[in-house]
Amino acid sequence: MDYENRLVCFFDILGFKSAINRCETDTEFRMKLYDLLNSLQTDDIKDFLYGNFPVYLLDKQNTIVTAREFHKGKHVEEISTSWPLAITQFSDSFVISCPADNKVSCNLMLKLIYFLSLSLFVDLKLMSRGGLTLGKIFHTDDRVLFGPAMNEAYKLESVEAKYPRVLVDEAAASHMRKLINGSPNLEPIVMDLDGRQAINMVSILSWSLIDESVEPEYPVSLSHIKSNIEAELECVMEKYRYLDERWVQYLQSKI
Repeated sequence: MDYENRLVCFFDILGFKSAINRCETDTEFRMKLYDLLNSLQTDDIKDFLYGNFPVYLLDKQNTIVTAREFHKGKHVEEISTSWPLAITQFSDSFVISCPADNKVSCNLMLKLIYFLSLSLFVDLKLMSRGGLTLGKIFHTDDRVLFGPAMNEAYKLESVEAKYPRVLVDEAAASHMRKLINGSPNLEPIVMDLDGRQAINMVSILSWSLIDESVEPEYPVSLSHIKSNIEAELECVMEKYRYLDERWVQYLQSKI
């Protein structure tokens, strides 16, 4: 059996240990964390992604229904064979991958990265970090996961990304721009200040598909994160300052 060529993202929740400690005394936060992680099980994520696909009925009324309605609850089985996406979660980390030559799956993967980032930042006031690469891997949902692309994605996240962002290496960025050229899902991938291509919480605001109600929540999340880490180590404050600087830069660009 040969490796498969896939786009691979290793995605990690930052500050998870502190979040767990907070759960000891903050009942509301504990329930929010539980509800979010429970909703991020592989089956639930796929139900969310595939179930909301629009299906156009060829009738006189030009009716549009969701794939969930059209396939009578069997939308994941019906759609995932054509547009596969593999998702593995362990503790505070996710590995997401898709076939490198599948346009729809690539778009779905990017959407999922943005959804995870926004959910953690806005709902739980938590930062995240990741690495996205292109390469060889074995990956099936919650079963087999290994290969050089997995190692590279993990290295991008744990060693090179440094800040709360998803670092996108040149191989993945170049490939996606050719594969889904013109897709709005490419909009949040930007050249960061260190010359690396990345997705960060502020660049996601440039995504034309984002809900406009999200932006007003950003200052609240930043303030909350700052208050939580002021007493932490300098390396933690460095992560916050990076995100805060991107936010200020974004506000200045709108003047």
